[in-house]
Amino acid sequence: MPELVLRPTVPRDVRAVIAIEQHPEVGKWAGQWDSAGHMAAIAADNAKHLVMVDEIDEVIGYGILTDLFNVDDNVEFKRIALARWGEGIGQAFVEAMLAQAFSIPSVHRVWLDVVSTNFAAVAVYVQAGFQREGTMRQAYFDRSANDGRIDMYLMSILRPEWERSKVSAAPEN
Repeated sequence: MPELVLRPTVPRDVRAVIAIEQHPEVGKWAGQWDSAGHMAAIAADNAKHLVMVDEIDEVIGYGILTDLFNVDDNVEFKRIALARWGEGIGQAFVEAMLAQAFSIPSVHRVWLDVVSTNFAAVAVYVQAGFQREGTMRQAYFDRSANDGRIDMYLMSILRPEWERSKVSAAPEN
């Protein structure tokens, strides 16, 4: 796997972020914003708009952490999307996003919602330590589905769970 870096999104990255959103494989799972929406998230005090870049600074994914100052110490993974699949990048990206979220000392819980039929994403989240908290019945409208209504899962990981996973993954000396 190439050397990957998670960094704050800058205005010159927005075109690449929008191109990722517009890919048919991404667009069926995630909402799409225009340039103004992404620029607002970049500028927001209560959000972190981040990109994953490779060794030549090409944007290969992006994610948004929102509600950073939540009174209950919960942060949302608002959006996670990749330009490439099948290379293990998704797992590395989610783990880097979790490290970024939990780098905020007050954060106790990171949560997300995911379309139940996005099996690859669900598997990545479970591998990263997220627990399924519940099902939001018929919460997602997909025009390509038979009746258009698909369930979504609510998933989260708590700081103690994340910290334990980091300790168990540490190499032994």
